[in-house]
Amino acid sequence: MLREERHGDVTRLRFESWASRSMGYAVSAYAVRGVLVDTGFPDVRTQLAAWLDARRPDGVMLSHSHEDHAGNAELVARRGFPLWIAPETLGHLRQ
Repeated sequence: MLREERHGDVTRLRFESWASRSMGYAVSAYAVRGVLVDTGFPDVRTQLAAWLDARRPDGVMLSHSHEDHAGNAELVARRGFPLWIAPETLGHLRQ
């Protein structure tokens, strides 16, 4: 499930899956001035893909390599969005 919350020029994307809801866990990504910050965990890939198709951000920034922040980096890369990734984070993702 994906819920969008607006806070001025920031949009919070709140992602939950059946599994995460059962543990009381949700993940957030943020869209700020055309840039998506983080991509959520892999279980929300379908919802993120639909959001990307609808909003077409100018690029995506990954804060770090944890699954709940960079779990859909491959999806973003395959769709051709520019990615900003620290070298250390990129190394973790390639492993």
